[in-house]
Amino acid sequence: MQKLVLIHGWDYKHYSSMTPSKDVWDNRRKLVDGLQKLFDIKIITLPGFCGEREPNSPWKLEDFADFVEQKLQKDNFNPDYILGYSFGGAVALTHKLKYNKNKIILVSPAISRKYRPESAAHNKLKYFINVLPCKLKELVKDQYISKVLKNPFYAKGTNFLKKTYLNIVGIDMSAELKKLSTDDFKIIFGEKDTATPPQILLDKIPNIDKNIVILRDGTHDIANTNTNELINEIVKFTNTNNNFTQSIRQHSYEI
Repeated sequence: MQKLVLIHGWDYKHYSSMTPSKDVWDNRRKLVDGLQKLFDIKIITLPGFCGEREPNSPWKLEDFADFVEQKLQKDNFNPDYILGYSFGGAVALTHKLKYNKNKIILVSPAISRKYRPESAAHNKLKYFINVLPCKLKELVKDQYISKVLKNPFYAKGTNFLKKTYLNIVGIDMSAELKKLSTDDFKIIFGEKDTATPPQILLDKIPNIDKNIVILRDGTHDIANTNTNELINEIVKFTNTNNNFTQSIRQHSYEI
């Protein structure tokens, strides 16, 4: 049985302070249950989520990739594939570029996001904040994102999560994706994904359509809107044993 690592997304509802759950995939359990019939699964919970201890200082993407590698080495788990969901896709891609040990499956990956154009008033406010003394600048920025923008991914976080979120939220990894061999990755999007629309990558990277599957009527949460189709696409990419493939088709209603 092939080995598959799962890296979750950046869901504020799974912040350690927000939930008693230790299962960071509890909102996408059908997907995990289906994959466990086909693969030897290892779930990695990132710091700050579902009780995983937080570092003392904010992280960048490479820190998350190193964290994944440390977990794999500690548990002597050598995966054939790493699946990254949303933000987990950015982590999986960063890990692949640094360690180059396995193929990756990026599901609704947050590697190139859609942003609203900034208004003139917003740009003026940013300029005003940037010229403030350092400590005051941090305070005003915190209040602006929490109270004015009301961004729950930031507002509900600890100091570690807030500062780390600001480090990673604006990153565009489309250029890094070009460094991979086309045999090393598969990207699966939902057709109606408004958080990470597939068209952004299609526009930025010529010929990447060969590595992208777009599931009809799927949202950013294709683990729930298109569970069986998503699993079948993962099966195709991983060349999972035909007996398993046939089994999942026969019992798809159980997933």
